[in-house]
Amino acid sequence: MNKELTFNDLPMVVAQLRDEVVGMKQMIISLQSQNKPHKANTHIPMSVEEASAYLKMPMATLYMKLGNGSIPATKPGKRYCLYQDELDKWLETNRKNPVPLTAEPATEQEQPKQISPQTEPVKYSHEDYAKCVEAQEKEAQEEKEKRTRAVLDYVHRTMSRFLYEEDLSKVIEAVKEWSNDTNYTPIAINRFKENVENIPLRHFVWNIAERLGKRDYTMAMRIAFIKTLFPKPFEGLDYSTLKNLKAPCSNDVIPIDEPDNGRHDFHDVTEKTSE
Repeated sequence: MNKELTFNDLPMVVAQLRDEVVGMKQMIISLQSQNKPHKANTHIPMSVEEASAYLKMPMATLYMKLGNGSIPATKPGKRYCLYQDELDKWLETNRKNPVPLTAEPATEQEQPKQISPQTEPVKYSHEDYAKCVEAQEKEAQEEKEKRTRAVLDYVHRTMSRFLYEEDLSKVIEAVKEWSNDTNYTPIAINRFKENVENIPLRHFVWNIAERLGKRDYTMAMRIAFIKTLFPKPFEGLDYSTLKNLKAPCSNDVIPIDEPDNGRHDFHDVTEKTSE
């Protein structure tokens, strides 16, 4: 049976209620602490293999990202050390800014275009072309003059033994004209101060034609020139006999002189120089 409270009982009742409220508060706090989940420690060290499995990322891709520093890790020695909580933060950051987790190469459209340096195109003017042609023609003319000079000197040295001075001058002039015109017809020389057969004269025309221009002076041109220049030693001889300009001769007063590698020098001069 409840006792009827009087005014004098109020202080005692208030104190009792206060104690009960405090007790209930403590009980609630205790229950809350028991039901609250315990926060686990995620600052756990992980190896590269463990991190690869945790991130579900291929090892090659993980090593690539570790190399360029895009994934947080430490390297106290030769091996990388990763922490789970740091990887969680990295994953959260990349969810906001997603990046591919595989090392697949970028497609052609994704790859940055490499801009090659632009070089100015080389332009040549008409004057440049004209100068180049002029230089080539000058060089060719100088080479021709050297060859012609060497041939004329050879003619003078070789034929002075067989010809008089007046006729030798005519032969030199004929060879000079022939060097400019392969179809030139020379004036005939019919006298010799020393007899010479046709084979040495064949050697003579072969030697000079090889220097003047091997391809320009055909066999027929060579035979026609020497036979017209010295008709007497070639009387009665046709083309089939004369076409062997390098025919051997027992009395070879004018030997065959093979040019060395297209050079215009004659060996009778180089041999004397070497001596």
